[in-house]
Amino acid sequence: MKESVFVKISELRTVVGFLMEDRKWWNTQFFESSSKDFLGYIFPKSINQKMNFYLDPIRHLVDSEVGANYYHLFRLPIQVEEKLFKMAKIQVEDKSLTYDGALECLKSLSEDLSIERHHGPINIGSTERIDSDIIQVLAAHYLSAFEHDYKVHPYLN
Repeated sequence: MKESVFVKISELRTVVGFLMEDRKWWNTQFFESSSKDFLGYIFPKSINQKMNFYLDPIRHLVDSEVGANYYHLFRLPIQVEEKLFKMAKIQVEDKSLTYDGALECLKSLSEDLSIERHHGPINIGSTERIDSDIIQVLAAHYLSAFEHDYKVHPYLN
């Protein structure tokens, strides 16, 4: 898998996690401005990994919607997760996200792909072929959901 695919996955996770929290899909506040101080106090040695703390609760919540036997944006095959974890250790910059900026990022990643609206879980392919096309489909589904105010959970076999 190309390095650019890992960068896109990481970027997609961040903006989708931010938008899910902003739209109150989950009851978390990892992207709030106060979370850095709170997490710095609780986990002082891990503050550089602050942006990855949101992954575990979202992974659990999406698993409860899709099923723990399927892969999705927040649970990928172990080889992919290990590579993403190694990349996250290098990326310590704290990006400040905005709602409009996150939507623009989704539009860019979806590359104007048109999809049918689908509420809830939807199978979009197989983990055997995680590439830019899969990232594009994931981004398009999430973009549509956030623009039209419904929940969607694209998953992979």
